[in-house]
Amino acid sequence: MSFEDTVCLWTNRHDDAICAEHAKFLLAEWESDDFADFEFDGILGLAPDGPLSAGPGFSLLDVLVSQGALSQKLFAFYLSSSDEQSSEVSLGGYNAQHVREGLTWLKVDDAKGIWEVNVDDIVVNSTRLGFRPCADFLGRCTAVLDTGCSGIGLPRGMTDKLSKQIGFTGEKLQCTDPTMTLPAIGFVLGGQSFALSPRDYVEVSANNPQSCRLRFSDVESSDTTFLLGHPFLQRYYSVYDQDNMRVGLAK
Repeated sequence: MSFEDTVCLWTNRHDDAICAEHAKFLLAEWESDDFADFEFDGILGLAPDGPLSAGPGFSLLDVLVSQGALSQKLFAFYLSSSDEQSSEVSLGGYNAQHVREGLTWLKVDDAKGIWEVNVDDIVVNSTRLGFRPCADFLGRCTAVLDTGCSGIGLPRGMTDKLSKQIGFTGEKLQCTDPTMTLPAIGFVLGGQSFALSPRDYVEVSANNPQSCRLRFSDVESSDTTFLLGHPFLQRYYSVYDQDNMRVGLAK
């Protein structure tokens, strides 16, 4: 069911807020176990308009801009990888203090309603793999930047191939000191390699530091789609520019 209400967001100063009047949202009468087990009460969608978004009028960012609370349809995410440091979302701009060495801007497909960019290849220790499915589809592998994804999704069948390519077996030393035994992995976006260290893509068990697994899994529904979730977005600051349909990434 669709409803409207006034939605206010408090700033980091805690004494001011920006509000959207008549903001639309969907109310669920029933939750699957996937959602019922989580503590959060809902999902704040920030996708651009398109067939995969909730539709026109459901973006809080659009409403805030149309009502003059924000000057531009732009937001940014800093996802902390440490419990000692808070994450941060910026609306209407981005925090330059989180940007090192400048932003690399990538064009977004404006027809889908998701933050999707082209992927050229995968790099292992500075060597391009020449990933065949991308070549077979005329270089049209794509990656969706997804702040709601806890891992990294790879095209169907690629997790096993990449595991063998980097020599991951889950042995003790790979868990206790992954940088000593495993290579860096990079995703080539817009001609530039965005690298992840073994500490980024290896998840060590909280109960047993000698047990670990990769933070990769297959996207079973696609041969050419990547999902760049938390392991990637904890390494790179991401800026989403809806006015110009582009994403900026920075270390």
